[in-house]
Amino acid sequence: MEETNLKIDIPKVCTKLAEDYVSTITQRRAAGMEKEKWFDQWLLEELDNGRDMYETFGNLTAINPSVAKMYSEENFLALAQKIEENTELICQLEYLYRNIPISDTKNVDLKLIMQSLIYRSSFVQSPLYSPHKEVHFKSDTPLYVLGYMAYCPPDSQFLIICRKTTVTIGNLFCELCKEAGILVMISLYPEDDMQVSEVLHETPEGCVGVLSACSDVDSAVDAFVAASARTVAPYPWRLRWLLVQESAMERFTRALESRPPAERRAFALEHGGVLPPGAVPVEAYRTTREALALVAARAPFAVAAFAADAAEANEVAFAARVPLVWINGHGAFGGPPLGAAAVYLREARRPAGLPDRARWLALAPATRRTRLCEALHKFSDYDPQYDSVLDISCDSAVAVDGRLWIATKTLVDFLVINPRQYILHVNAAYPDPTQSDNASNKSSISESNAVMSFTQVLNYLLAGGAVLMDSWGSSDADRLKALVALLSEVGAPVAWVSEKTSKNYPPTYTTYTVKTISSTIGTIFAN
Repeated sequence: MEETNLKIDIPKVCTKLAEDYVSTITQRRAAGMEKEKWFDQWLLEELDNGRDMYETFGNLTAINPSVAKMYSEENFLALAQKIEENTELICQLEYLYRNIPISDTKNVDLKLIMQSLIYRSSFVQSPLYSPHKEVHFKSDTPLYVLGYMAYCPPDSQFLIICRKTTVTIGNLFCELCKEAGILVMISLYPEDDMQVSEVLHETPEGCVGVLSACSDVDSAVDAFVAASARTVAPYPWRLRWLLVQESAMERFTRALESRPPAERRAFALEHGGVLPPGAVPVEAYRTTREALALVAARAPFAVAAFAADAAEANEVAFAARVPLVWINGHGAFGGPPLGAAAVYLREARRPAGLPDRARWLALAPATRRTRLCEALHKFSDYDPQYDSVLDISCDSAVAVDGRLWIATKTLVDFLVINPRQYILHVNAAYPDPTQSDNASNKSSISESNAVMSFTQVLNYLLAGGAVLMDSWGSSDADRLKALVALLSEVGAPVAWVSEKTSKNYPPTYTTYTVKTISSTIGTIFAN
């Protein structure tokens, strides 16, 4: 049968809100508002100059506070609410400037940002931090990266480095942050500027699709075709590989042949190692164990597995060492606010010289707690509050829209405490940020923007982590060194870093990474 290329009229998307927003900014500038005060609005009017503007003004920032501020839960919750109120405007701006589908912005990017803000509003002193204090918001960068702001350490200021196509949405984000009482910096660079160094560390990319023989093949093909379709500002969980169980390969091939030619070309069934540009390679596997080995060899960002057998689905979900797992779906986000952290947090590279924690992990949590209390009772600065704050953190699981969402925290292997980046003192808790001038608060901690409190370090040890204490030059160095000795006596994996080797241990920013699993509930797939 001869193939015909059908042309489908694409419905026009209304962008009136976005156009009115840009028009309002232009009117503000025309009304004579000062450039210094309204730089972020003035910036938009100057964009037509492109590179000329950059060469003339260089790296300019909209806001440049002299000190970082510790925000309260009300600030982060207010920002989440303002983003929700402006969802339609944000979606239209993304479509107007970058042709990003409205559904992607609403159901993926904004959902991840708002979940992160809601989690941070509930746990302002959360130990889940990212080293990414600035993001390069390029023309091909997904909007969700602005959510890194929710994981910015409290001793840092968040910076958005925009390009011409993204500065409008960056400007709106900064406006909403200011209305919520949060200061965010914004800069403009030309798209092809080679002097800008990327601060985002290399992260695993791509999603491995796994198609089991006991699955709804047609539904799987629908999901995998959609997962490979987006080319503008692609997500790091875009489909890059597809594994199909041998006994399901024929059904998969038939289902794919019924699709339009463009969709068929997105998958390479027989490629001989040479792939067409942008095509997803399809490989066969026999057993679940083999599929997991193939997933591990590719070290992806996510896994999307289609399987009707519960045991098989659970094996893939919990054995795959990836941050994101979808069972019978792809690209869905929801569930507990903690689940969004799986997209943003990465474990630091393991340095040499870590204390051995195998024996410590072999102890029951209750035994570890008893030993930590024993060491703390011998400490000269012992405070009874220490005993009460030792607790094991919990994971989250909720059911939303017919899907089961499970977010689990995994302890990172080590924690480096460095007072040059961490303002860490031996204290029982954070001070009240609204009472930062109170004398009692000053006695417990000298700075209100500490990255991690002493009690959080204790709980990290209780959970089974290892700590490198790099505190030379600190006013607390002698006391902390004594504490390290006491903790080491009870078997806790704690070590002191000398001044000579200090530079070899960059500080870590999070005590946990997060894995999010999304699965259908009570659905039986049949072919």
